[in-house]
Amino acid sequence: MAYTWGMKLALQFVMGVVLALPTLAGEVHVVALDGTGDFSMVQDAVDFASDGDTIVVEGGTYSWTFGSGGGSALISGKGLDIVSGTGDPRLTGTIEVRDLGPGQDVRIAGLTANIVIVRDCAGDVLLEGLNLAFGWSCRLSVVNSQAVCVTDSLLLGGGGDPGRDAVTVIGSKVRFFGCTMAGGDGDDSTSFPCGIGYDGGDGLVVVGSTSLVRYSNCTFSGGWGGWGCPSGIPGVPIDAPSGTVVQLAVPVTRLTGPPRAVGGTSVDLEVTGPPGSSPLLITTTDLATVDLPLSVGTLHMMWPFVIEPLPPIPPGGVLTHSLAVPTPPVGQARLRIMQVVFKTPTKRFLSQPLGLTVVH
Repeated sequence: MAYTWGMKLALQFVMGVVLALPTLAGEVHVVALDGTGDFSMVQDAVDFASDGDTIVVEGGTYSWTFGSGGGSALISGKGLDIVSGTGDPRLTGTIEVRDLGPGQDVRIAGLTANIVIVRDCAGDVLLEGLNLAFGWSCRLSVVNSQAVCVTDSLLLGGGGDPGRDAVTVIGSKVRFFGCTMAGGDGDDSTSFPCGIGYDGGDGLVVVGSTSLVRYSNCTFSGGWGGWGCPSGIPGVPIDAPSGTVVQLAVPVTRLTGPPRAVGGTSVDLEVTGPPGSSPLLITTTDLATVDLPLSVGTLHMMWPFVIEPLPPIPPGGVLTHSLAVPTPPVGQARLRIMQVVFKTPTKRFLSQPLGLTVVH
């Protein structure tokens, strides 16, 4: 399968054929604390939605503690696109994605959260622009899942006794692009006159012989050990007692843009790459995770593609590309998955993926 897609992609590069995207669309459900949406709790929207629907979460703090709406969400066996609307939506509880079957995809983009867990998923999971810095127990855990991609996210472990690891990968395959992973600080001793300080958390922990982590343009750090007698042990940037961690040796390439757009408008994408290079923008409607021959990076999309040649990257290394946004039917949304490819005589370098949810 991967080889077939790779051959098709190579053929498209040669011929420059542009294909029409499928017209599949899902229903849109809006979550808003002020009562202007369809639901006031994210979990209610998740339970009501059908496979392939979109949930737009408007700004505000979703928390059981303060009585302002459910601060947790469990997505089980259902493919959904959950994306931020206006403002800064914050979930104080746990976002858990689990039991996705093959062909069921989940995208979560632009949310601030406390804990995110991906567990037992055969489908693709794309996490974009997450800010895990909202609570003392912050962390990302990926367990027994084979196609997880995390882009442009701040992943912080919560402080405590001990400090939390920012990211834990167990028996899973995960790609990270443009992420910061920092373990939480260990608490200081509270015993008088001098007790034992707590250890700091690690930035990334990889466990299990089947685990494979690939990353590009990421930073890792361990948390401070807490003060005490003795003081706690600082965390380490990467702790991989088993499994494999690979840094992708690629040019600095990035594709960034908003997580959501309104049909009939345009959005600006920023493409970062080697000055003078000629990138290709690839767009499709379906997630996939495919390692292509003669490519550095992973293709995170399913055939068929639309392929658009972009202007050369300017001397500053950043190209701004205005993208016209089509208008979906009323009450529906379409997800576009995009990546940029830079070609050399011997290889293709794939950027991180970018999702764009188009609403009416």
